[in-house]
Amino acid sequence: MAKQTFELVSPFLSIYAPSRTWGGANNLLLGQTVNHLVPGEFLSLTSSYSVERGSSDQVPSFAFFSEPGRGDLVTGGKIPVLQFGPYEADTSVYLRDANGEPHADFGVGVAVAVTDVQNPSDPTNVAVPCRGIQPVTQAAQGDYIVGYVSRITGSGVNQKIRIICGGIGSQKA
Repeated sequence: MAKQTFELVSPFLSIYAPSRTWGGANNLLLGQTVNHLVPGEFLSLTSSYSVERGSSDQVPSFAFFSEPGRGDLVTGGKIPVLQFGPYEADTSVYLRDANGEPHADFGVGVAVAVTDVQNPSDPTNVAVPCRGIQPVTQAAQGDYIVGYVSRITGSGVNQKIRIICGGIGSQKA
């Protein structure tokens, strides 16, 4: 069974995950590469209003939300992202230290931005990156704040960080 990397815990009933056109490499969509897209990974919005695994942290980014039963991801090259509304989610897609544990600067109330992070399926292998959250204390000036830490659960490499996102993507660190 695949490791669950992102789980919505919002009390909000109107979570809307619109599909955006994928602007990156097609092999990432099919899950056939070691660095496939990970639910909860933040994807960057491009100037053509598509999303991709970007390298710039200074553009708006939205969480990839893989819902059971959605076929448009593979069939149409569309990616469901959490672009609207406030939502709260537990994620394991975050900046880790060399032991695979959460970076020491994470704490309740800390603002988070997007950066390259280790894939939570193999957290100590830095050669398999994806895009996740980092504490703003680690972010460069100008990076977009995508949310705030509201809770930290578990321990060690199994720790999850709960973030509150939505409606705050225009703020910069």
